[in-house]
Amino acid sequence: MSAYQQVYSALTTSIINLYLDIPLAYENKGYDPDKNNDQQFIALAILYNEQESLDKMLFDEVTGIFQLSLYTRSGGGVKSSMAKVDAIKNYYKHGLKIVNGSQCVSVVNFGRNGGRNDNGWYVIDMSISFKSDIAR
Repeated sequence: MSAYQQVYSALTTSIINLYLDIPLAYENKGYDPDKNNDQQFIALAILYNEQESLDKMLFDEVTGIFQLSLYTRSGGGVKSSMAKVDAIKNYYKHGLKIVNGSQCVSVVNFGRNGGRNDNGWYVIDMSISFKSDIAR
């Protein structure tokens, strides 16, 4: 498994292991919240920054953002939404190490927006900045 696959797997597995009891919409996979009448779901995306050399021979550092967008049907679920945001914020703290195989991903910080309305959904975007040293 490539380093980028291991980073992706580490991050996606970490949100699954939080057991938030909410459907997850993965990148590049079809997802229809209306099919199951979902009231909430989290859309996952990984946004990579530039890869930088750490040394001449072995490792590069990759940084990025693990973007979690919590969708809640407009008009309800505020208490449930805030509980999920709190659980995510409390887990992805600075210095958290997430390991997948030989790949370690370190959380740098957590941030969130104030929320927005989008086509009948209230959306809270959460950004988890991360870094990982990957072998060449």
